[in-house]
Amino acid sequence: MRDFFKNIFSKKDTTGDKEEKSPLEILSYAISDVGLFTWYTADLPKYAQLEFNRTMLYFDPKDEQTPPSNQIALQFGNVKSVYIFNDDESKLPNNWLDLLTEDKLEPFDVNYDYFSFDGNEIQKMISEFKNSQKIYGENFMTINQNENFKIGFKAGEISIVIVAEKMKIMTHSGEVEFESIPEIHKEWWAYWRKYWELIDSENKLPYDPICEITIPAGKFKMK
Repeated sequence: MRDFFKNIFSKKDTTGDKEEKSPLEILSYAISDVGLFTWYTADLPKYAQLEFNRTMLYFDPKDEQTPPSNQIALQFGNVKSVYIFNDDESKLPNNWLDLLTEDKLEPFDVNYDYFSFDGNEIQKMISEFKNSQKIYGENFMTINQNENFKIGFKAGEISIVIVAEKMKIMTHSGEVEFESIPEIHKEWWAYWRKYWELIDSENKLPYDPICEITIPAGKFKMK
């Protein structure tokens, strides 16, 4: 078993890259690889909040019988712009964002190829997104990108772009500092390895859906 886990894994641990990633780049990967977009709420322009689950970030479990929480909220303050988009083939009603806020829609799978905090990458995404609808504020292209936080992503059949002066990363335990993201991501990979090392033992960890999604190379577990 020990030799097996010294070999290559099917999922890439970004903390081990030779080229050091920024906290926002690591956060982008940690959310988008297998993440879910679960909720939106806002009091514009004061704030807009996006919530995600199945993130590759490690937060201590509340007890020994439950897996670690991987839910986070990105809270944008002093919002400059909110735009939403949906695919041509989407069957969602025009008020889908309101329905999501009211918990009347199922979560959306985040698209790994369309998730970024980088303005240039978001501009490219917008050129591909369809059926834009302004929720609040200015056009993304007219805003000074260097003075603001921004996010653009696609999840299932919908997409969102937000620009704001401030951004916080929140959990049920409070705010998470940007500088701590690389270590929290690294801790998740350590937890993931331990989860699979112990999976067939008497000391296996509580069932964790996100670990079950990210199966090590050569390890197939049928249930």
